[in-house]
Order: sequence, then structure tokens, then C-alpha cells
Amino acid sequence: MKSQLSTNSKQKIKEALPPDGMERIAKMLNVHVSTVSRALSNKGSSKTNTVIIAALEVIDLYRIELNELESKIENL
Repeated sequence: MKSQLSTNSKQKIKEALPPDGMERIAKMLNVHVSTVSRALSNKGSSKTNTVIIAALEVIDLYRIELNELESKIENL
């Protein structure tokens, strides 16, 4: 099934990913990083929806990590 997300939405997801986000997604889904990249770049991938769901999860986890780090720094 083709993703109905716009190119702009996919770009926002890519920008919100942590520096190693594509690698994290690839590892989660047991696919190549190139598959993740294609899915987020509108280059046609049968895994686009799965990649987007995983990307949103990675973004959420990254934000939690950042919040935890900020909290630890504030408590110094």
C-alpha cells in the first residue's frame, strides 16, 4: 500500500530523526539503511508505512532521551 503522506510530512520526519535515526530504524526493521532512506524520500518502497511508524517511534524515544539528559544536567 502506498503512503498517503506528503513529501513535506516525510521531510519533517527526516529532520526530527536523531543523527543515527535511519540506522536505528533499519536495525528495528531488519532492513538496509537504503530502504529506510528510500521510504522517507518518496523513492518508492513497499515498506514506507512501516518505516514511517518506526521513525515516529525512534523520534519519540529520542525526545525522551533528550529530556532525561536535560533533567540530569539540571540536577547537577
